[in-house]
Amino acid sequence: SSDLAALQLAAKLLYSCHSFIQSAMGLTVSTNYTGVVLSQDFEYIDHAKRRSAHLERGALDSKTLHGAAAPGMALEPSPSYKPQPVQMSPAAAFCALLPTDCNAFGEQTFPLAEKIVERAAALARTVGSEFEDLQDQDWAGPGGQNPLEYLLHMQSPNEHSAALVALAATVRPLLAAEATLVEVEAPAKVFGDIHGQFRDLLLLFNDFGFPSAMGPTYVFNGDWVDRGRHQLEVIAVLFALKCVYPDKVILLRGNHEDLEMNMHMGKYGFQARCLHRLGEQAGIDAFRAVGETFNWLPMGCLISNQILVVHGGIGAGDWVLGALRSVQRPLGHEALSADPMLWNILWSDPIPDEAADSFGVHDSPRDNHQHLIRTYGKDVTHSFCRTNRISMVVRSHQAMKKGCGYDIMHDGKCVRVFSARDYEGAENDGSILDIQPNAATGKLTVKPQVLKSLTKGVWFPGSQQGPYDPNSAPWFPSPTKSHSYSGEPAAGAGCSVQ
Repeated sequence: SSDLAALQLAAKLLYSCHSFIQSAMGLTVSTNYTGVVLSQDFEYIDHAKRRSAHLERGALDSKTLHGAAAPGMALEPSPSYKPQPVQMSPAAAFCALLPTDCNAFGEQTFPLAEKIVERAAALARTVGSEFEDLQDQDWAGPGGQNPLEYLLHMQSPNEHSAALVALAATVRPLLAAEATLVEVEAPAKVFGDIHGQFRDLLLLFNDFGFPSAMGPTYVFNGDWVDRGRHQLEVIAVLFALKCVYPDKVILLRGNHEDLEMNMHMGKYGFQARCLHRLGEQAGIDAFRAVGETFNWLPMGCLISNQILVVHGGIGAGDWVLGALRSVQRPLGHEALSADPMLWNILWSDPIPDEAADSFGVHDSPRDNHQHLIRTYGKDVTHSFCRTNRISMVVRSHQAMKKGCGYDIMHDGKCVRVFSARDYEGAENDGSILDIQPNAATGKLTVKPQVLKSLTKGVWFPGSQQGPYDPNSAPWFPSPTKSHSYSGEPAAGAGCSVQ
């Protein structure tokens, strides 16, 4: 529509002005990096030790290292962690839903979004100091208050729906102004799947830094909704962060940022959560508005021309970054599933190095071996990186039983990150990746920052290390049911949807 085109143009002009101001003030520096190294350790906080929870460091867990790091990716010590201060953009009154005039820096202000970000920062500090740590599913909000009411400072479901609709509409032109492959400079932090586990997101913010105007770029690598208790809160905060820090917050699409998938998930899906919490009509309004915004999400992010971040993987690896840059949006479910490159960016998985057949391209059980979704070996990752002149692919998409929230695969050229801890009984840590530039060496350093599991070590039948496998884990729900978890089949595309 003409209104959307006008908003897109305004967003592009806003980005141009903001980039010019940053450059003039010396706030951005572009460096040609020549590789990536993996930190020899990781940083973590164990909130189960509530009285003494503090940042600690440990050696990378051997079970996260699949094979050895390739030449040129030798591990190196990491610098001490320094949390980023919370810095808010200038804001006026916080009562309106729509954007206001520009501030002194020529940036458009979004009062509702700024208020949500302010409250989310305060809530992160509150959760980080709570005496008892809880899984997200057991958390009822600060002092028992509905966290959505706290964030929006509104009481009624109709008001909540209106706020979510307004946030989605405000974010849409900001996303449309970006390329399908967003390019940013390090430093950066990459978040994996969140799946509605809002309390874990807040703890990661509290422990490892909240987004700010002057801090690193935050890349949220998809799968924010479906399954978790607080899906609406996660969407509200991520959309608000994008409004307030449009060039410091990158929102990437995952396979669950798809209305078809949200409906396919049944009572665990985002549609069901909207209807349950907002009521039928208000819930549908919010669901459709957010879903329309999902269709504008970028599909990947390139960090300092060296690290490609995508949700699922590279599929057959037979494509180049230029092809992704040229993709036009919006992209609905049918457009995604009809394009092998895009569908596999969302759905494909790497084959672990230790697997019997860890080379080449293979069919995936995710689509019942319908030849649409692929799994790929380390030779494919090496070839893809070489062709596109990058050093690493960072992906999410898979939880690991008793995992550490990250895995280093394919000679260090493929790293998985998953941020929701204790996900659906997996007893896993949650993690993010901290990517820091080193101008002296001309390389980027990648270091996991880990939120410790609350349940790891508690034995249950079928517990074993490895990726979720619906065929080998007897306790795992059937992959053909709407409540199946990390091994769910893709919605549509030749799959049985129930």
